[in-house]
Amino acid sequence: MSTSSRVVSLCWVLVGLTTWAQPKKAAPARDEATLMTACDGGEGAACAELGVLFMGKQDAARAAKYDELGCTKGVLSACSNLSSLVFYGQGGLSADEVRALELARKACDGGFGGGCFNQAFVLAEGSKAVRDEAAAAKTYERACKAGHLGGCRNFGLHLMTGRGVAVDEKRGATFYERACTGGDAAGCSNLGYAFENAQGVKKDLSRAAKLYERGCTGGDAMGCSNLGRAYVDGVGVAVDVKKGLGLLKDACARGRQSACRAVEQLTAP
Repeated sequence: MSTSSRVVSLCWVLVGLTTWAQPKKAAPARDEATLMTACDGGEGAACAELGVLFMGKQDAARAAKYDELGCTKGVLSACSNLSSLVFYGQGGLSADEVRALELARKACDGGFGGGCFNQAFVLAEGSKAVRDEAAAAKTYERACKAGHLGGCRNFGLHLMTGRGVAVDEKRGATFYERACTGGDAAGCSNLGYAFENAQGVKKDLSRAAKLYERGCTGGDAMGCSNLGRAYVDGVGVAVDVKKGLGLLKDACARGRQSACRAVEQLTAP
């Protein structure tokens, strides 16, 4: 049997493997009460930190409140975080692609890579009213140049698939590699797929399996799913159905539906 699945990764910067974007600060972490006092006193960075703190507590409404305050006071990470909440309509906010795009652009124009990523995501995945795939590709590249690894990975994907830019698999693989080298788990999984399928690089099944393992270890469900498939089918590694099944179950538990289907097939009587 084959449980193969195409590896792609497009994720909102604030959902998935990355943490809620923190404002730049040199001081040690402060507790909630201290941050409240500082925010009430007009310190934008403290308001932005409260947004991060409350999002970590799954309190999107309070996160939105403090991100709004932080953004108003010029903290770019707060504008970027607020753009995510506005895009998805979380925290009691109305879903608004246009406003999300404006907030993300403000953060990006200020030099915040996460804002560039969010701007690119809205341009790539939003409705026809805001979608502009050529601009999305350019903005993902801008995010990458600003140090956002997800931007490197997603620009690589656009190059691989020709979304808003001419297909250039070799260049796409280099952006996957940049993301992976920097620690982006999904970038490692995508690079593994490139090596498995000779997309812009010479086919190397052993290296593909190692990259899937790196992606899986870093928390990427696709990496676990594809590594599980590799063990089940003996692609780049010795066949080990038990190990492969365990990896597929892990990927399924993380929400990878293709892995769930593979588990069902492997465990069917």
